[in-house]
Amino acid sequence: MAALVTEADVRQILDGVDPSLSLQSFIDQADLIVTEDLAASNLTPARLKMIELNLAAHFFTVAIEHGGLTLQRAGYSEERYQLINGVGFASTRYGQQAIAFDTSGTLAAMANPAAKAEFRVVSIPDTCSTATSGG
Repeated sequence: MAALVTEADVRQILDGVDPSLSLQSFIDQADLIVTEDLAASNLTPARLKMIELNLAAHFFTVAIEHGGLTLQRAGYSEERYQLINGVGFASTRYGQQAIAFDTSGTLAAMANPAAKAEFRVVSIPDTCSTATSGG
């Protein structure tokens, strides 16, 4: 199946991406998720396209910009990246948008796999039973 978005679509939301850089691998990754994981979701083609667009931008951001460049200066050279506030798709603003567009909840479930719980038994020594009676 052909991808729902083009490199031009992805470049439009990424602002300032080097034109010589290919975005196709990021589009392919997004398309794989949309095609395989959201195929049975009954989402509209327009919604699936928005999800694929944001997932492609998410994969680019994670791979190239290490979470998202927020500031870059030339004089005295400075770069700042956004703090990652989540894991998986929730780690970038584009992944968060893809989750928001996915009303089936599939991406949210993929972003937050079932939480694991830890159960501990805490025992307090019974000090009363060790008392002896004086005679």
